Amino acid sequence: MDKSGVRKTAVFGGTFDPFHSGHLHFVEYVLDLSLADVVFIVPAFHPPHKDSALTNSFSQRKKIIRMVLEKSRYFRTKKSDRKIRISSVEKILSAPGYTYKTMEYFARKFPGDNLFLMLGMDSYSTIGRWAHSERISSHQMIIAGRGKIINEENSASRIFLDNPFWDFSSTGIKQILHEYRLRRDPAFKNLLIDSMGENATEYIIKEKIYE
Repeated sequence: MDKSGVRKTAVFGGTFDPFHSGHLHFVEYVLDLSLADVVFIVPAFHPPHKDSALTNSFSQRKKIIRMVLEKSRYFRTKKSDRKIRISSVEKILSAPGYTYKTMEYFARKFPGDNLFLMLGMDSYSTIGRWAHSERISSHQMIIAGRGKIINEENSASRIFLDNPFWDFSSTGIKQILHEYRLRRDPAFKNLLIDSMGENATEYIIKEKIYE
């Protein structure tokens, strides 16, 4: 809660194909600093910038998110006490899944909350090219910045994090997975477990995802 007792709610959206430890570290970092009381992770259902034919299924991506979150103390608790929650809201919003629609949904759902959008610096730097960027820019934001703070003149609040470098990426995970399938070298599997956890790694391998 902020000083006035208002809940701080953060929204973290993305394709998450797949969700990985870097995403989780960002969420936990925000919660550790008490910048949010609850974080909603929102996987995209109709990503506007991705080829749907090349994107893994929504249900599988959501299942992987849940498996990765099992590593977090903020998720391993009874459902009502969880500080990290998964939202399927983009399934019910009209396609394509633009960020402004998602944020306006949460603003309507929690009108009394102090609402934040979570995103990385790379995404933040391109926000002017997003659909209805002016409606997105009206929201407060928490940006994972690796210490790269830039000047921002708009009136909405911006929190730039001087966070550690989390060396994980969805593309990198797919490359490691490809190498593991070619060589069956346990070292590659250990890298996958470090990137996503054991349950998510075993699920992806068993279900032949990203082959």
